[in-house]
Amino acid sequence: MGFSTKEILASTKATLDLAASMEVGLAEASTLAGSTVNAFGLEAKDTQKVVDVLAKSTSSSALDFSSLTEALKNAAPAAKATNRSVEETTALLGVLADSGIKGSRAGTCLLYT
Repeated sequence: MGFSTKEILASTKATLDLAASMEVGLAEASTLAGSTVNAFGLEAKDTQKVVDVLAKSTSSSALDFSSLTEALKNAAPAAKATNRSVEETTALLGVLADSGIKGSRAGTCLLYT
């Protein structure tokens, strides 16, 4: 995903925390964390913040790892283009999930807000 070895090493703990908190493999967690960092135009040093936001969004709403991953594929590029933060975007996805709208459908819904 374009990260240097130094950046990968610096973000490893955060990625391990994400994998443990969401009960997924390291590969899946690193893909979600890295793609979210990239999609929002953040830097590798922001990985811990991103991981904390992702973990909070799944623990405080009906979002799960799979729905969050699918939703962010559509929502993150649009959110970045409209200057929405990762915090605001995941909060909106959480509200949609609580209403039964999850995954790519939720990500698509955010394109029109």
